[in-house]
Amino acid sequence: MRWRGSILLLLVAGVAWGQGAPPPSLTVFVRENNSSGRPMPDVQISAQGVNSALTKADGKIKLLIPEHQPGDDLEVAVYEEGYEVVNDLERNVTLPRKRELHLFLCEPARCLAERLSFYRLSADPLRRSIEARYQKSLEEIADKGLATTEKLGRVKSERDQALATVDRLTEELAQLKPGERSSSYRRAAQLFTEGKLEEALQELDAAKLDQARQQARSQLEDVTRSYILRGRILVTQFRFIEAEAAFEEAVATSPQSLYAAFALAYFLANRNQFEEATAAHKRSLELARESGETGTTAAILNNLGNLHRAQNRMEEARKAYEEALEIRRQLAAKDPEVYLPYVALALNNLGNLHRVQNRVEEARKAYEEALDIRRQLAAKNPEVYLPGVAMTLNNFGILHSDQNRLEDARKAFEEALGSYRRLAAKNPEVYRPYVASALNNLGLLHSELNHMEDAGKAYEESLGIRRQLAAKNPEVYLPDIAMTLNNLGL
Repeated sequence: MRWRGSILLLLVAGVAWGQGAPPPSLTVFVRENNSSGRPMPDVQISAQGVNSALTKADGKIKLLIPEHQPGDDLEVAVYEEGYEVVNDLERNVTLPRKRELHLFLCEPARCLAERLSFYRLSADPLRRSIEARYQKSLEEIADKGLATTEKLGRVKSERDQALATVDRLTEELAQLKPGERSSSYRRAAQLFTEGKLEEALQELDAAKLDQARQQARSQLEDVTRSYILRGRILVTQFRFIEAEAAFEEAVATSPQSLYAAFALAYFLANRNQFEEATAAHKRSLELARESGETGTTAAILNNLGNLHRAQNRMEEARKAYEEALEIRRQLAAKDPEVYLPYVALALNNLGNLHRVQNRVEEARKAYEEALDIRRQLAAKNPEVYLPGVAMTLNNFGILHSDQNRLEDARKAFEEALGSYRRLAAKNPEVYRPYVASALNNLGLLHSELNHMEDAGKAYEESLGIRRQLAAKNPEVYLPDIAMTLNNLGL
C-alpha cells in the first residue's frame, strides 16, 4: 500500500479567519480512468491540515480546510491500492479560487494511455486558439496584399509547428511521474494545461531561470527543462525568435544534455532549417548512443529520416527509418503499451518512402503492419489513435490506386473517410479539411470505377465543405475548390 502523491509542506499565513466566517472547503470528485468513468467510493483523500477522509458512494468528499488562508496552495494526496492518478498535476490547488477538484485514477497498465488522452483533450482549447491565430494572420496578409505563396507557406508552417509542439508537450506531461521536476516547473506545467499561458511564462521568466542557473549548478537539469518548457509554450504563441533563444539557453545550460540537444533539433526541424536541424540531430544521436537511451535514439533516427527525405537523400532516409524501426520493435517486445504506437509510426514512414521509390511490396507490408497495430490501439483509445488509423488507410488507398487495385482502394478510402467524420464531429476545426480531402479522393476513385453518381455525391459534399472553409480562409482553400470543381466537371 502506498500514497499516490506526497503532501506538500506549505507556508501558511498567520492571519486567522474572521470569527464566524466559514473555513474554505474543497470538494473532491474521484472517478475511474476519465470524466466518464465510474465514481470511486472509499478512496482515501488527505492534505496538510486536513484529516484524511474516504469518498462517498458517489465518489465525492468535501474537505474543510480551516488552517489555510486565501491564496494558499494545497496539495491533495490520494490513496487507493493498485491505482495511480491520471491528472497528477492537478492535485495542486489554490484556495479559495479552486473549490472543486476532479481526479481520475487508473490501473498502472493503462495509465499512460489515459494520461495521453487527458492531456491531449486539455490542450484542445489551445489548438483552437492556434488555429484562430493562424486564420487571423491569413486575413492580415490578404488585407495588406501580401498573399504570396512563400508568405502563406511560412504562416502555415508556423501553425503546424505550434500544433506539433502542443502534441509533443502533452506527450511529455503524460510521462511525468509524481514528484519529478521542480515545483516551479510543475506549477508552469499545470498553468499550461489550464490554458493560462502568460501565467506559465511568468513562472518560467527568463531572468528567474538565469538566476536559478547561476545559484543552483547542482540542479541544472531542472533549469534546463524549464528553459525547454518555456520555449515550447512560446512556440504555441508563435513567438519563434524568443522560443529559439530559450532552446539555445537550455543547450548552453547543459551542453551534454541529450534532452536539451534533442529539443533544439526538433524545433529547428519544424522551422524547416534543414542543415542546422540535421547537424543538431546528429549531435543528439551521438549523445543518445553514448547514454544508451535507446528510445530516444529511435526517435532521433526517425526525425533524421524525415530530414533526409525532405532533402531528397532517400537512401540515408531509408537507413535511418529502418534502424529506428528495429530499435522500436525490440523495445515494444518488452513494453508494448509504450512503444507499439512508435513501431506503427516508423512503419508508416517507411511505407511512404517505399511507395515514392516504387518498392510496392515493401510499402504494402509496412502499411499492413502499421494499420494492424493502429487498429488495435484505436479499439482501446480512439481519441488518441484513430487519426493514425485514418492516415495509414489513406496512404494505403493511394498505394492500391497506384497499382490499379481499385476495389481495395475504395474500401481503404471509405474507412478513412468514416474515421475522419468521427474525428470531425468532436473537433471540426482540425478535421473537416481531412474529411473534404478524403471525399475528393473517393470521388476520383468512383470516377475510375465508372460509379458516376457516387463520384458526383462525393465531389459535391467535398465542395460544400471546402466552400465553407474558403469563406474564412480563401488563400488556402480556393485552390482546393478549383480542383474539386474541375473533378466534378469531368
